Amino acid sequence: APLLGFRYWVDEPGNDVMWFWSENHALCFHVSQLLAGLSFPEDIFTASGRTGTEQAAIAIERLERWLDSVEEEGLAEWNSAAYYPVDFIGLLALVELAPQAIADRARQLCDRIFTMVALHTLAGVPSGSMGRAYDKELRAGPLTELAPFAAVAFGKGWLNQGVASLPLFAAGGYAPPDEISSYVVPAPGKVLTARYSQGFGPAALLSLYKTRHLQLSTNSGARPGGHGHQQHVLDLRFASHPMARSWLNHPGEDDPWGQQRPSYWAGNGVLPRVGQHRNAALVLYHLGAQARLDFTHVYAARAGLTHHLVGDTLILESHDGGLVAYKSTGPLRPITTGPGAGIEYRSLGPRQGWAVLVPEGQSLDAFAAYLGQSRLRLGSGGDTLELERPDAATLTLDWGKGLLIGDQTHEQGFPGVFPAVTLEDLR
Repeated sequence: APLLGFRYWVDEPGNDVMWFWSENHALCFHVSQLLAGLSFPEDIFTASGRTGTEQAAIAIERLERWLDSVEEEGLAEWNSAAYYPVDFIGLLALVELAPQAIADRARQLCDRIFTMVALHTLAGVPSGSMGRAYDKELRAGPLTELAPFAAVAFGKGWLNQGVASLPLFAAGGYAPPDEISSYVVPAPGKVLTARYSQGFGPAALLSLYKTRHLQLSTNSGARPGGHGHQQHVLDLRFASHPMARSWLNHPGEDDPWGQQRPSYWAGNGVLPRVGQHRNAALVLYHLGAQARLDFTHVYAARAGLTHHLVGDTLILESHDGGLVAYKSTGPLRPITTGPGAGIEYRSLGPRQGWAVLVPEGQSLDAFAAYLGQSRLRLGSGGDTLELERPDAATLTLDWGKGLLIGDQTHEQGFPGVFPAVTLEDLR
């Protein structure tokens, strides 16, 4: 039988092109080894020479180590629209078919993942900062494979043909916690905030600011100045249209349709220092002389959004009244030709900074006037980025120290891998 001849891990002889190493792949290999071993306990698995009982015992040890790591440190591929559905292939199978101790742990991890999905889903589309992002997921909106999970879990959203693991969810016995449904759509006049960490290191210090109209999500845990690979560090999602999304990054390749990691839109060639406090995020780039491209840029969809460019500030207005502004330390250049025409805004320079600001209850005119009274500037030769606002303490993003509110360090407030969630009135 094919299951008896399959190579379930790198310790088994074989020469193939299977990828064992990523978080979601490792899980699925271990789950496959467990289920095959349980199904054929007395048979010999030819690649390893082991019986099914031996295979299952080894798989349980591997799954326990995998779960130990994720339970303690969180997920390296946090919020990934590409890879949460692959995690669900393994985890939902464990919930249904694994020995009770493993099944219970898999169920608890599903609860945690669905909590993060609920926090970062708006108008039926899961989004937010991601540990591994691709251009195709960032711009796919309701067509990502994760979107139907949100639709089934929370009763509103989008179904599509990305269903590798959706039947396990729809037909199985697992159901997400009832209480997380309140995270999906904040009530009118309310704002939801969340902070937590994910991945070894931690790899991510995640902040979320969310109203019923839009959400701002960042990762301030990325290593500033490092190679960005596929980390998506800042994301904006609007409720006005399923494709209404925006983000900021340093392109990792020249071709807008390329497939490298990082690509033109997904990931960062050079990672920034990031800090977020409630409705304001600061992003500081040190591109250096060796950077492949000498600009950072904003992607701003046209669907559901109106663009207003005023000097060094880009204001995005959603059709349902949501507002956000990108403010740059240098002049913004709107792209008018090629693939980026009408959706891309660039800022040039080896050291540069951005502020992303969400108003609280202001009209477009009032928000524009507020932005005119705010100041964003680089200091200390580009090692600090300061945002002065007329109604709040100065925010300073320090390349070495992180975010400061006034003179108080902000980054120590992350509680761990379980999201700390608050729901309060808009100010």
